[in-house]
Amino acid sequence: PYVGLHEWETVESLSPGSGKLAEAAIRLFFAMRQLDEAGLDAIIAEPVSETGLGVAIMDRLRRASVNFK
Repeated sequence: PYVGLHEWETVESLSPGSGKLAEAAIRLFFAMRQLDEAGLDAIIAEPVSETGLGVAIMDRLRRASVNFK
């Protein structure tokens, strides 16, 4: 399912198979904490549509990216 991503240390899917924003939103905070604790240099996230829960998801990702230098 993650073809071409072999060069990445960790790949985390927030809504495997379903693509549902509700599932992604529930798992977002846990996944970000877990990835942060892994000591990675960067976390790359695919944007979602900014409607409904997508607004909250994108807001959280933007706030997290402020700390990236």
